[in-house]
Amino acid sequence: MKIFFVLLTLVISQFTFASPPLTRWSDTVYGTPSSPRFPWASGWTHIVPFQNPNETTPSYFIYNKNTGDVQFNRVINNGGSFVNPFTTRWGARWSSFTTFEMNKNVYLLAYNSTTGDVHIDRLLPNSAGIEILWMAKWGTGWTSVNSFTVNGRPAIFVYNAASGLVNFEWINSNLQGTEHVRSITWGAGWSSFTTYTNDQGKNWYMAAYNASNGLFHIDLMNSNLNGVSGVIEKTIAKNLVISVGQKYDEAVPANRIAEIIAYTPTTGDVQVWEHSSTATFSTVTRSMWEKNLTHIIPFYIYTTTPFDGVLLTYSNTHGSSQFHRLNNRSQMACFNVGNNCEFKNTPLLNQLDPTIPEDPYKDAKTWGCYDTAIMMTSVSAMLNQSKQAGPQVNTRSDELLKVVNRNGINSKFITQYEYDAAMAGKVFYFSEVLANYANGKAVEALPAKCDLYKYGSCTSGASEYGDFSRTWATGDSLLTSTGIIRGIESGARYIFAFNWSENTVLPSGKKSVKATTSPHKVSIIGFDKKSFYPLTVNDPADGTRKHARIVNLTSSVRLGVYDTNGKLLTNWMAVEFENNPNVYNMFDHVDHFRMY
Repeated sequence: MKIFFVLLTLVISQFTFASPPLTRWSDTVYGTPSSPRFPWASGWTHIVPFQNPNETTPSYFIYNKNTGDVQFNRVINNGGSFVNPFTTRWGARWSSFTTFEMNKNVYLLAYNSTTGDVHIDRLLPNSAGIEILWMAKWGTGWTSVNSFTVNGRPAIFVYNAASGLVNFEWINSNLQGTEHVRSITWGAGWSSFTTYTNDQGKNWYMAAYNASNGLFHIDLMNSNLNGVSGVIEKTIAKNLVISVGQKYDEAVPANRIAEIIAYTPTTGDVQVWEHSSTATFSTVTRSMWEKNLTHIIPFYIYTTTPFDGVLLTYSNTHGSSQFHRLNNRSQMACFNVGNNCEFKNTPLLNQLDPTIPEDPYKDAKTWGCYDTAIMMTSVSAMLNQSKQAGPQVNTRSDELLKVVNRNGINSKFITQYEYDAAMAGKVFYFSEVLANYANGKAVEALPAKCDLYKYGSCTSGASEYGDFSRTWATGDSLLTSTGIIRGIESGARYIFAFNWSENTVLPSGKKSVKATTSPHKVSIIGFDKKSFYPLTVNDPADGTRKHARIVNLTSSVRLGVYDTNGKLLTNWMAVEFENNPNVYNMFDHVDHFRMY
């Protein structure tokens, strides 16, 4: 049985929990840290996930209650993208939707709080829309409608935030309406409810939140529909977005662990509690997302074993949307309350390792940084990927991992392996890693028909194992240290490509930064938020770890920035290292790579 949850009421402000370590709690699988907004239209008010039992991929519909516009979308590529098979228009002002499963079909109960109209509809296969089965009138003013099951039988409860009145109802087996069981009164003002099960439907829980006073409950739904039994009660901060995602329980793989998510739109801060099938409840992590999200919607990818929990986040003010896959294993080691984090298992390699003969790669002094930085990033990503899957046998990724396993992650043989490959005209790159894991069949890459096995051919791509992109620096580039840190927190590794630069002083006394033709690449492996130079860098030039920051060269009126032809540039971003301040290394491009 596939169960989905719909967050019906959305609230905005901030909270003040005691902060656990900040970790890579989720992976962004649609949208990338370097270009995070894959825009939808703004203004969608409801996002409702569902999956028909006979289909292998989940779907969802999005609805705008002000216009009545509806789009049905199917998730493809294991959460990496979606297609839109059906678009229509319903009436406006529908306020609540909840889904339930019966007789191997998925159904939708829709309610309009202004008119009292209520429907039960069948959600058609292949996201082809709905079939209306029953229509009626309820009283107006219900603010929440939520479904759950008891011994396989679907039920709902409806709640009125103004009066606190709650009705419990069975869904009739013929789908012609509901059977009223009981009315009780809860306190007024509850703003969101989410129902979920951890143990394959044996027990159902409700996460309830009151935005006006911060009261938060987890309650067990009573099997006779006579109310709920309290499990957790606590007061948290006011005006949060609360949602519940789930991931598989490694201790009991058939079960799930509920991830209760508290999100602060004004800061992007996310705090997560875990509620397992054994009823344990604990604060587990913090993370950072984009600010001003309005929707956090959970659903699941069933095409992998065990299933993957996914969150879809959306802002109805500017259309930003992302899919985040929930992790069971952190790739980062964090200290100092999450302010200082580094990727685990990251090699620190020297492109000029004196124990490596220069003959295999004579240009190592000039160009070896490219390959060594790529190698450090690829090895770290493969050793930490959450799926615990290996690449296809006899691929270069497979051979590389064998080198790592034989010799350790800081071995000169890793650098030697890449030098030998480059000598043969076959530079390693992230698209090839994903192709090696998916046998080249399931990587959606751009531009169309690019060669996954050719360095520089594909500028971006994604598969069920990861994603990559290359972003070129331009005159209006908005690269920032904070933006890179947010990407790292979502699991992305970065390589900075820039030109070494030299400083001169113009006769006017203004400082000039002139790019030379000697490029360099470094691997970004972590951050220290408290540092003036917050980015932690592995530099293959000398095999050392350094700290750096991104500088906007237009931020000082004393800077004149020139390209190699002597042309004055109006805006450019550069990297400044702590051990070499006031020397600005001008960006050429940024590579990002992430494995889930």
